[in-house]
Amino acid sequence: MLTFHFLNVGQGSSTVIEFESSSGKSFAIIDSNLRAGETEPRGLIKLRELGASHLAFAAMTHPHKDHYLGLFPILKAFSVDQFYCGPLGGLFQNFDRLKKFGTKLKRIINGSDGSQRVDALELLNIIMLATDRAKNKKMEWLECAGDHSILAPTGFTGVEMATILPPAKVKGSYVQQIERQDLSIIGTYKENEISLAFEFSYGGCKLIIGGDGTISNWEDRKKFERNRALPLAAQIVNLPHHGSGIDCPPSVITQLFDASSPKKLGITSANGLSHPSPETIQFLEKSGIKPYCTNLMPICGANAQQLLALPGLDPRLARWIREVAKTPTSVQTCQGDIAVTIQSDGTFAVAPGVKNGCAFRGDFAHLVP
Repeated sequence: MLTFHFLNVGQGSSTVIEFESSSGKSFAIIDSNLRAGETEPRGLIKLRELGASHLAFAAMTHPHKDHYLGLFPILKAFSVDQFYCGPLGGLFQNFDRLKKFGTKLKRIINGSDGSQRVDALELLNIIMLATDRAKNKKMEWLECAGDHSILAPTGFTGVEMATILPPAKVKGSYVQQIERQDLSIIGTYKENEISLAFEFSYGGCKLIIGGDGTISNWEDRKKFERNRALPLAAQIVNLPHHGSGIDCPPSVITQLFDASSPKKLGITSANGLSHPSPETIQFLEKSGIKPYCTNLMPICGANAQQLLALPGLDPRLARWIREVAKTPTSVQTCQGDIAVTIQSDGTFAVAPGVKNGCAFRGDFAHLVP
């Protein structure tokens, strides 16, 4: 049994993976985010709840804070067999480049305060911990790029796993930033170009974690899919870039999902403001894909003042949304943590942490007492 726990970490992403076989249980995590006011990352809390004492792998899809904040305490808390990241320029093997990278981050840390300092310090701690463990052969550090890079973490026998983004051609972009001491190394859109995306296949069911994969990278990957006659065709997708209209338009959604599958799930984090795009969720509905969002979107009432701008909204649903949207200035939970479990025969089920209704799924059962 393979279970993905898509955690409600607000704007960002964090996925805890749990695999149970005849040999026992294995655990892993992809990305982390630590929201303001939280003292521990939710990924760490979830791993403890599940009884994890060791991680088969941990991954940082790319160096954006909403994908790595809180990853350092998680790495400190567990022994980890393998650490995956996008192409950072072979930092472990290239001491001179690693030194430049560390120098740059230290300049950011010493020259700023508040959140930027925290962000840079967290990234520096992650890289230095990974470097130390890799040098002491306590952890294997793999920088991944290419159309289909097969991974084989210990404890996940029977699960086919690969990174499917970024394409190999983007390897040099981040290296150039490091070499020229570009202080915009964190917090810019450019880092999405090196974001990892993962493909998992188990029992004939395919699940994709899209990271912050960009539309240009997905389009580039189409050449590989055509040449190899190997479409992605997944039943379950954690939408790229949180379902943004830029990187998750209809063309990408069509590329990712198996159109012939009668049951399809699209899962995304929602920040109550910009992600996911309403057009993305509407296209999922039109395509027969069941959307599951961690938090409410504005179109669903994350901003209660916008309710009057929604023509044709059923009065009973409007009342429910008003009750949910008690504080318009904060993000309100919709489905919360979302667990997807795949059985060895390929059947799968989804279990939202909060069983709220969803107009886009046509799911109103939980609105009736």
